[in-house]
Amino acid sequence: MAANIPGSCIKCGKTGGVLFCNGCQKTLCFKHVNEHRNELEKQLEDLISEENEFENDLGK
Repeated sequence: MAANIPGSCIKCGKTGGVLFCNGCQKTLCFKHVNEHRNELEKQLEDLISEENEFENDLGK
């Protein structure tokens, strides 16, 4: 795990070129912000799938 320096990427510790995610309150470098976005997209897709399954079960 990266050092906990304010303004550094939580995954690698890089301090330059970092972005802050307002949703999860984490700081990430450009490389890891793309990974983070992909992780969030996957979580959303899974949640939508679960919701659809739940709605289908209610309709039976």
